[in-house]
Amino acid sequence: MLISGIAVKGLGIAKYTIPKQKKFFSKKIDSVYEYKNGTINLRLNESIWGILKYDYYFEKVAWDKDGVYPAEDFGFIKINKLIHKDLEIENWGYIYFPTKSPHFGKNNQVELLGKNLFNLNMGDAITLEVPDDCIV
Repeated sequence: MLISGIAVKGLGIAKYTIPKQKKFFSKKIDSVYEYKNGTINLRLNESIWGILKYDYYFEKVAWDKDGVYPAEDFGFIKINKLIHKDLEIENWGYIYFPTKSPHFGKNNQVELLGKNLFNLNMGDAITLEVPDDCIV
């Protein structure tokens, strides 16, 4: 399945939270330490969808030892290919679903966790290829 959207500015919190969460995610996702400390927020062109299944799901992760953020659940759907400008990157990363995020559950926006896109600008178009059996 192809999903397309536009990169939009996020809250800026993920650059602080992702580094703390990676040690939990690394138990199932070997490549997580290769990923940027932060996420890309993608406003979808399509109003989709339902999640049929996650590739990985983590429950009640108590990642914040300072207690500012409560334990939360995280789902991940593999991005088989990311297309941005003239680049097509296989196995780029994941659609990242933190359940406490203000973006979670909004049909028009998702967060992406993966490798750095050095030439990304807000407003850039991104297309994702994801497994058909994960999203409808």
